[in-house]
Amino acid sequence: MPPPFFHTPDWHWPPCQSGTWRRASGSTVLTGKIANGQQIPLPSGFSASQCTWSVSNAENPHGWKPNYFAGSVATYDANRIVKCGFYDEYNFYGGTHRTDLSGKCSYIVVCQ
Repeated sequence: MPPPFFHTPDWHWPPCQSGTWRRASGSTVLTGKIANGQQIPLPSGFSASQCTWSVSNAENPHGWKPNYFAGSVATYDANRIVKCGFYDEYNFYGGTHRTDLSGKCSYIVVCQ
């Protein structure tokens, strides 16, 4: 048994909650997972100029050739289209090759 001051990280369970949070003041936060090539959504009633957003790696680990792995990718363009995947042997692959993961990235949108 670990000593009483030892804390086992619990970040892996339960899974993070996705959804929408709204404040009475009108601000809204939207979170979720998104696949390669999809557009980051905006909460109802908001325009892109009222919001900021971010994407990060969630379930898109590298491919089958670890010696050639060049990095996971989680980016978006000016139209909020997500690039989510990895580079392996100088080529980009959207999502993942693993069948036990969705290959998606996480996103967060904050609007005021």
